[in-house]
Amino acid sequence: MRSLEELAVRLLSHLGADLRPLDVELLPGRVPSELPLELPLPPGARLFGSAAYRSDGRLCQAVVILDVELLPEATLNFYRRELPARGWNPLPRMRQPGGFVPGIMLASDTFCGGERDSWLSVTAQPQSENRTGVRIHVDLSTAGPCSEAPEPAPYVSHAGERLPPLTLPPGVRLFPGEAEDRTITGPRMPWPRWS
Repeated sequence: MRSLEELAVRLLSHLGADLRPLDVELLPGRVPSELPLELPLPPGARLFGSAAYRSDGRLCQAVVILDVELLPEATLNFYRRELPARGWNPLPRMRQPGGFVPGIMLASDTFCGGERDSWLSVTAQPQSENRTGVRIHVDLSTAGPCSEAPEPAPYVSHAGERLPPLTLPPGVRLFPGEAEDRTITGPRMPWPRWS
């Protein structure tokens, strides 16, 4: 089992903000005790555990993994309600461009802590029909996306009209590419491929 832990630590290791390697500790079934917030968990959540990243013994980052019995958007709504009461405020969401979008997308929100000197992201992805995988990344070493946090500009199509995101029906995949047997006047544009 020791070699499995060594492999996991090596796979998860990366450099810190000061470009020095961070020490990684795997915490099955728990979060780092020095995490500066009591992390709220939705009812029925299963906490798999976390990875704590330290530099000179000080917690710099943590990644927490859990499953919840909510849909991805409901999971994000839970954290949008719970985190501001704990001092973590959401960044404005970027408007999703219109047109066809992948059927399974990651739902994600970013929150700024304290004086905008730290941040966390919550990412939710469907795991099964009634389970959502959640990854919470907490960064205490940089302001990251919270350093300037501009208001997002709304997405406007080239025609100047808003086009809502269009999701594909179940079982249909959209591939980027170019149609080989089409005659196009003007600039060559990629055509979607369907399967």
